[in-house]
Amino acid sequence: MSLTHLSASSNLEPSRSSQRRGRAERARLTLLFALTAACAAACGSEEAEQPREVVDAGASGDDAAIAHPSFTSVATEAIEPPVPDDCITDVSPGDHTFECNGITYLVLVDEQCTKRACGLIFDIHGATMSGLQERDNTLLHQMAPQAGFVYVNPSATSQNTGGTWNLTNDPPKIAEVFKKVMGVFHVNPKRAHVTGFSQGGFTTLYFLEHHNDILASAAPVAGALQGAAWATAAWNPRVPMLIMNGITDAASTIDNSRAMIDQMVSGLALSGGSEIEGDGHYSWKQWTGADGMDLEYIEHDYGGQVVLGGHCIPGGVDVDGAENNFGLNATTCTTGDIKLKWGERVLQWFIDHPRP
Repeated sequence: MSLTHLSASSNLEPSRSSQRRGRAERARLTLLFALTAACAAACGSEEAEQPREVVDAGASGDDAAIAHPSFTSVATEAIEPPVPDDCITDVSPGDHTFECNGITYLVLVDEQCTKRACGLIFDIHGATMSGLQERDNTLLHQMAPQAGFVYVNPSATSQNTGGTWNLTNDPPKIAEVFKKVMGVFHVNPKRAHVTGFSQGGFTTLYFLEHHNDILASAAPVAGALQGAAWATAAWNPRVPMLIMNGITDAASTIDNSRAMIDQMVSGLALSGGSEIEGDGHYSWKQWTGADGMDLEYIEHDYGGQVVLGGHCIPGGVDVDGAENNFGLNATTCTTGDIKLKWGERVLQWFIDHPRP
């Protein structure tokens, strides 16, 4: 539940500050309602093929793959042209918006994904947000398509923000469209990934419980709203997970997040837990286990979300006054010594974790 946020700026005019405090109080009531409703609903090895090198923007022809400077495109094998269906009606390169079973989907398709088997990333927003706002939090829309992924933002609203998921009914609908996109664009089945924030993190955990057979890897953020009782010896195939949570998160609390990690480590008989990266403000730990299982966990002490503190994503541009933000709903971390950029790191993690 991503909810209201106040910019960290200390230069606000007094009248504007008082207006924001009033809106923040109203947002707090919205937050409490969303949290209550959501919780009630919730309770009811690398591929043999070699990655393509990045090609300069001036390249042309079927072999031209323009990737973000930091990433190599994973699109390698030639495919037949994509085939539209009743929901995904335009398969041309570009930024498309579709409505499938009452949910809006923002679908970014790079030209290479109409000629070669790209990967797939679904990036799912939290409560009172939108697909557009999630883009501003992760900035994956600026990186993932050129790195060889069809990039999709499910959106509970067609507007800039204000959409909240029904955590009983919507995750299965999103999973259905995930499979549709895989079929329409002939997605490489070894490179289908899902990530999400808050309610989107909860939905990512839903995928891990119910659709682990189609996932290469997954990355839930601030989604420790229910635990992971499904993480047992019977859970197969194993899906690598990168999980992140804020220490001062007031929605997906650090106690709940740590309890969920302990549940996964114990249930999946993982070993390790040493810190593999960190700077005193974030800590990145890793556990490994049978069948190539890799569990990695990031905690950070960043904050800035006005109602929920550390319930935020580091590295984005979703701050008060941003294009897709209004109503004090920003969820990019703005306070603390922020060196971690989630979008860049999770994209590289997906590239490094295809399905065996």
